[in-house]
Amino acid sequence: MQARALHEAPHRPPPAPAPAAASDWQLFSHTRAALGAEIEKRAAALHAGPVGNRGSELASFRLAASARDLLDSGSTAGAVEALRVAVSLYDHNGYAYLWLACVQHLEGRDDHASEYLASARRDLPADRSIRAEVDQFARSLEAAAVR
Repeated sequence: MQARALHEAPHRPPPAPAPAAASDWQLFSHTRAALGAEIEKRAAALHAGPVGNRGSELASFRLAASARDLLDSGSTAGAVEALRVAVSLYDHNGYAYLWLACVQHLEGRDDHASEYLASARRDLPADRSIRAEVDQFARSLEAAAVR
């Protein structure tokens, strides 16, 4: 019995749980719906008159939606790249900043997440349900900072 104990692997604690997948965040259901509505509104406006900057703004919103889908599928690097392009096309895309905050939070960079969240708050619609979701996310960032 003693010989067997010497050959057994030492007891190791179980690995820490991985951060929650972005798809687990049901938190942003209203925000996601608002992004879809924003894309439809801007697509319709694109056909209503002179294009101006509306084409790049629409592309930015579509990239933010694509990035969220990439997050849902586990492609964090692809999502970050799409979000950075989205912000470069239109720097008032609050949805892109919000998803960047989510990615930074998932990766444990809550200081960066807070910075992106501040930009998201500046540029997201004032809709009460969206603000409630953003406030809930902000509370989770604050709780993570306390730990």
